[in-house]
Amino acid sequence: MLFRSRTIPVGDAIEQSLQAMNWLKTAGAKQFFFKYCSTFDSTDEGNIGPVIDALMAGLETQFTIACPAFPETERTIFKGHLFVGDKLLSESPMKDHPLTPMTDSNLVSTLSRQTSQKVGLVEYTNISGGPSEIRKAFNQLQKEDVAIAVTDVLNDDPDNGITNINSYKGYSNNNLVGNDETYKIKTSDIGSKIKAEINYTDGEGFIENIDRKSTRLNSSHQIIS
Repeated sequence: MLFRSRTIPVGDAIEQSLQAMNWLKTAGAKQFFFKYCSTFDSTDEGNIGPVIDALMAGLETQFTIACPAFPETERTIFKGHLFVGDKLLSESPMKDHPLTPMTDSNLVSTLSRQTSQKVGLVEYTNISGGPSEIRKAFNQLQKEDVAIAVTDVLNDDPDNGITNINSYKGYSNNNLVGNDETYKIKTSDIGSKIKAEINYTDGEGFIENIDRKSTRLNSSHQIIS
């Protein structure tokens, strides 16, 4: 859902965000993402911190991450500091923004001024270690009563995306026909409804599922025999 709450009054930003959250919950959403600018545009009053607090309360969650990184546009995070290209955020043109001047590149301290919750950091050494190291870092931060973890990101390394396929199931007309991710569709499958269900672990250690809609094969599809 798209709405612009970056510089509106904090109360209005919270209200709009909670309305969106409640609509998504009613629609059956299981995961919620609060999108903010890759340069973390905000002031000490918000609106990022207050909205995160409100969403966490509304979703009854005790822990989340904060990650505005967008490596494709050279927005990266290292040691908790946000970079714009090869410059710290505080040395970029964003430092002179008329509405949200960004004079502190340290996202832990920036976000800490906007929330009453404790903010911590998952460094790149943990991120590059894969899901198990990330999970260890999350667990340690939670033991330290950290509620929001800023995560380092240097690139779009695919190893930090899908790190492990846990299971793969192929169905033909709702009948299980294979547990092999390299299952080849055969001529006998023409006319059938084909579907795949994939369970995988992402780069942050979370278990995810992909449930592809059924596709009816016809003679125009390429068949590998």
